[in-house]
Amino acid sequence: MKIEALHQTIQTLWPNQIDITDAVIFSENSGRFSELVKANDEAELAVEVKFKNNDLIKLVAWSFYQEIHALALRCHRREQAMIGSADVTIPMLDARIRTNLKTDGYEDLRVSYESKNSA
Repeated sequence: MKIEALHQTIQTLWPNQIDITDAVIFSENSGRFSELVKANDEAELAVEVKFKNNDLIKLVAWSFYQEIHALALRCHRREQAMIGSADVTIPMLDARIRTNLKTDGYEDLRVSYESKNSA
């Protein structure tokens, strides 16, 4: 599946806007955002139901969460109150997916993804 379709598939599972004012920040790179976690829980459930046996979609969903969480940390430092699912761009998601696919056990999935999404 092409990155554009993967991005759209996962982004549609997330709300357009997420309030990040409920943050509990543990360190510069760590924090908890209750509304963000709630949105992720709902997206993960939708992925489990709609894409039960699709390991790539599951990895993309995890990658999307990692990116939106990192974005929430950056935005919170700038005192922004909201972030949106559209703030996770295709290049951001693609880079995160490629990083995650370097993990042991994803060799076949990595080859498949990279063949469909070569630069």
